[in-house]
Amino acid sequence: ETIDTGLVVFFDDDIRVAPNVLMEYDRAARNAKEGAYFGGPWDVRYETPPDDWIYPLLPPSTRSSKAPDEFSWFIGYNWAAFAADLRALGGFNPQYGPGSPLNATGQETEMQARMRQAGLKARPVPEACVTHHVPERMTTPQWILRRKFRDGVRRGIDWKRAAIRHNTRFEMGREAVVCALSTAKQFARRDRFRAWRAAHALAFHSGKLYGAFRYTQ
Repeated sequence: ETIDTGLVVFFDDDIRVAPNVLMEYDRAARNAKEGAYFGGPWDVRYETPPDDWIYPLLPPSTRSSKAPDEFSWFIGYNWAAFAADLRALGGFNPQYGPGSPLNATGQETEMQARMRQAGLKARPVPEACVTHHVPERMTTPQWILRRKFRDGVRRGIDWKRAAIRHNTRFEMGREAVVCALSTAKQFARRDRFRAWRAAHALAFHSGKLYGAFRYTQ
């Protein structure tokens, strides 16, 4: 809100920035031939390396990516956009991300989605790499469970805002029940990976229901 013009680069307070990152973003912005926003790859530095069975369950922000276009969206702690474009689209939606009244994730994803809809192009900046410090608490099944719930809340808010009729609350509830049964079955089988994966799916669908019911604006 305090930046009038120019390129805004978004970092978090738990990343290490390579010396050339800002210069690479500046170069990409100067070479942009049309409306665009930008994002770079990331590496991670674990306080304690996660167990092999947990690694596939981790969200993208706690796993390395040398290619910024490996995922559908630029990561929230390493991307950039022009202030004029952010203002033209009404700024960030406070229902998502830090300060969200429902504790939903996805503030940068929601903004990037609006940028796409407005015709802006996503431009990877492969040389603008940062390193994300991942504390031990963010590599536990319990933390991932809470994160999945928050991701689900975001999807529930998306549903409520878009008034998507082909995915009713009844169907959301059915998905949650199916996930609950799958979770119970996998824990009964003592398959740790499958059990936690089912539990995370249950957390996601539960969060989606919560977001859909609680979002009121």
